[in-house]
Order: sequence, then structure tokens, then C-alpha cells
Amino acid sequence: LEEQLDIRLTRVCVAAAGRALRTRRADFEMKLSGAQIIDDEVISRLEAGAISKAEEAFDIELIVSENELESQYYDCRIEPIVALDRVIQEKYDIVFVCSSFYQKIEKILLEYGQNMNNIVPEKGVCKYLSKADIMRYYAEQLNDSRGALNNECIQVDEFSYCNAEISTFGDGTRLTIGKFCSIAKGTSIIVGGEHRTDWCSTYPFNEMIEEFGYIEGHPASKGDIIIGNDVWIASRCIILSGVHIGNGSVIAANTVVAKDVEPYTIFGGNPARVIRKRFDDQTIKKLEEIQWWNWEYEYIYDAVPILQSNRIDQLFRYYDCVVQKRRK
Repeated sequence: LEEQLDIRLTRVCVAAAGRALRTRRADFEMKLSGAQIIDDEVISRLEAGAISKAEEAFDIELIVSENELESQYYDCRIEPIVALDRVIQEKYDIVFVCSSFYQKIEKILLEYGQNMNNIVPEKGVCKYLSKADIMRYYAEQLNDSRGALNNECIQVDEFSYCNAEISTFGDGTRLTIGKFCSIAKGTSIIVGGEHRTDWCSTYPFNEMIEEFGYIEGHPASKGDIIIGNDVWIASRCIILSGVHIGNGSVIAANTVVAKDVEPYTIFGGNPARVIRKRFDDQTIKKLEEIQWWNWEYEYIYDAVPILQSNRIDQLFRYYDCVVQKRRK
């Protein structure tokens, strides 16, 4: 295999695996390289499949875990943490330490005689992963950091981070946040919980006095909250139930959002209003058509230098020449 692929196969051990055991095993494929800065020339090379492959690949031979000893993703040996001495005895080329106790594990390995240059922290694995698996790795990291944010009332999609205070009231109202959203601290998202302004009193007797718990209809809701993809909501905003915030929108700081916001709109002020569109109508239509946030991971990875620039035309060319062509 080494001869056929022109690579060197490396013996690998994962020490203190922890979360790694619950993480999808990386596909055995080489990482594509050379596309850190995307320009027209690189797009042409990607289109032609001319980007070279890395010179090193690996498969995992041993996992030493501090907690779990079984995994549905790995078929190699899994040993308890007391087996760290075997890492030295068996002379592994690379030892990944995937643990919050990295420094302590590293110290033990060094005391056993492991070469410091062969000890790699968890994020160092990205050097050996395909583009798709690098994206998947960071998606899983973000998902883990969200903890219990996803539940029956709240759904947060890939790569989005949400530092808002989310209030739910058990009235069946749902919050859906799309991919690649940025929601700042100090923002409040109120998922339902409306008082009944059409009743004689707005006071929630049925919630506050047990004897009136049989009365239905409070709290009320104006409907689900749907936040699209690639949305930025700045600090100290209030998002009320029933609103739909379109893809690519920006909500300025201190804004109360009580009505729908169209895609790629900058919305803010007091009272809240449309400040401007981010792009012209034709460009917005094309952005909604290509939906870059739904591309396969490897295409997003290669497009990041364009996405973090104002080269809209180049993004559209990349979609037409690379994404569309490879999907056919």
C-alpha cells in the first residue's frame, strides 16, 4: 500500500481518548493540500482535480481510554489508562492525547521515555485528516460545547454558536437555528410565553394559583422562531415568538425583533427597521440559490478564504465550476 500510494504509513496510538471514542472514526484517506488561499488559479486546479495529496496517512492501532472501553467507531484494541506504559513498549510513531488532562498525560509519557515530538494534542489530528473530516471534527467540537442546548423545543444546527438566554414555557413553541449562525451574549430569545391581551386580564392565574390550573390558553404564542443560516445577531437583542429571520441577515445590537426579517437584510434601530440590504437583489437571489452552508464539507473547507472576503463573483464561479461540476 505504501508503494502504491507513495506514502509512509504511520503507527498511531490515541492516549486518554475520552470523547474521541464517541467521535466518528476518520475515513482512511489522505488530506488534500495546497488550497489555503483560493484564487482563480486554485479554482481551476480544483476543477481539474490537480491538487496534490499529502505524503502521510495513518490508521489507529491502539486506544488507551480513561473512561470508556468500547466504541462503535473503532475496531482496534482499547485499553484502560493504566496501559500507558505499553505506548512506550510498542514504539508508536504518533501518540494523540485527546484529553483535558493533556499536560499530565504528556508528563507521564515523557517519564516513560516517549519522544516529545511524537506526542500530539487533540487538535493536531487535523494535520492527518481529510478536509471533510477536519470540518466534521470542528462541528463535533462545537456540538459538544453546546451541551444540552438541543432539546425538543430548541434545535441548533452545525457550526452555529449561541450565547443567548433562551426562555421556553412548555407551550409547544419551537426555536430553530440554522447553520453557521453567530448569536452574541446578552441576547434574549423568548420562545412563546405571550400573555393574553385579548382576555379580560393578562395575569396568569392558571400558572400562579394551583386551583385554576385547569384553565387552558395561557401562556400563548405567536408561533415558532426560525433563524436561518449564516445569521449574525449582535449583543442585547430580543427575539420574540413568531418571527422568521432570513438567511444571511444581520440584527444590530439592542434590537427588538417582533416581525420577519428578509434574507440578507441588516435590521436594527428603535423602533426596529430595515437599515439596508447587504447585496443587490440579483446577488441575494444567487446566494439563496447556491446555499453554500449546505455544501459538502470539503467544498466549504476550500471556499473559506472566499467566504471570508468580499469576492462574491469568485464564490459564484467556485460554485459553478467546482461544486456543481463534481456533483454531476
